[in-house]
Amino acid sequence: MKNEVISMTNRISVVVPAYNIGSFLPRCLDSLLNQNYTDAEIILINDGSTDLSGAICREFAAAFRQITLIDKENGGVSSARNAGLDIASGKYILFVDSDDAVSEDYFTQLDLLDSHEEYDFLWFSYRSAGKMKHTVQRLGASSGKTVSQCATMFSDALGNKLINAPCNKRYKRKLIENTGLRFDEALSVGEDGVFNLQYALQCSNYLLSDKILYTVYVDNEESLSRGFREDLSEQLQRIDDNMLKTIMEYRMDEKERGKYLEALASLKIQSVYSEAKRMHKQKLDYKTRKNNIRNMCKDVCNRNEALPYKLRSYLLWLPVRLRFTCAIDLAGRVLAR
Repeated sequence: MKNEVISMTNRISVVVPAYNIGSFLPRCLDSLLNQNYTDAEIILINDGSTDLSGAICREFAAAFRQITLIDKENGGVSSARNAGLDIASGKYILFVDSDDAVSEDYFTQLDLLDSHEEYDFLWFSYRSAGKMKHTVQRLGASSGKTVSQCATMFSDALGNKLINAPCNKRYKRKLIENTGLRFDEALSVGEDGVFNLQYALQCSNYLLSDKILYTVYVDNEESLSRGFREDLSEQLQRIDDNMLKTIMEYRMDEKERGKYLEALASLKIQSVYSEAKRMHKQKLDYKTRKNNIRNMCKDVCNRNEALPYKLRSYLLWLPVRLRFTCAIDLAGRVLAR
């Protein structure tokens, strides 16, 4: 670990929520601190941890002036991120999960990608690393500087679930603060997708980069995103309601609105298959899987505001529409392998 003399301008604010992550937290913080960059503040939020995470947070905060520590009662990742946003001072905001790590030239590369400070939303590529499997989510390098280009890219990303993760995205704090945007603390899953959609609709341009600047480690079996949730159907419905409300209330051309509505329809259909996959991974019994799939199919069909027109989405929609629970359950089994 290096303790550099830091600048006080805080060009970048990095928000790092931590909850019972003691085994992985030092790896994350070391990756942020071992950078030849002095213009970033690290806002570390100890979200009511009951393991060694609190002590690790205090140790790092005492040793490194660029770390600001917030100790708070446990309120979930949205509450922790919001606490970080409340005190962030940087021109740009980055979110890093405490069981992940960033590249050794993370900050420098981000500055080089947007050297003229043009882009409201900057996305970069990342890798997933686990004990048995390593994959790369490499984005195609592209940019857009019109409302139509933004609507096309963001709606496609919404339909393909690429909009969700905040950890491979850089935000302008001014756009977040102009509307008082915060993560929805009533959501315990999918809150990042809602936040990113609300932010994206404010953007007039974007940049996608193929540079891999982040590593998602999937060796933390306690991660919320990898566990089964009994209230998942309810949470997914709440996500859908929030996204639909956002799309319908935001002032935009009806053609552009249609792109988002079709993407949202596709996302809802995919959620049925994602739930089937999740239940197989958790080894739930067939009766439970069948009942959950049937209920989700019913919810999707009763509330589908737009029908998918893309072939892949339409083919996924048909078994949902016809309540072919066995076919969906089989697809979930294949996806879970």
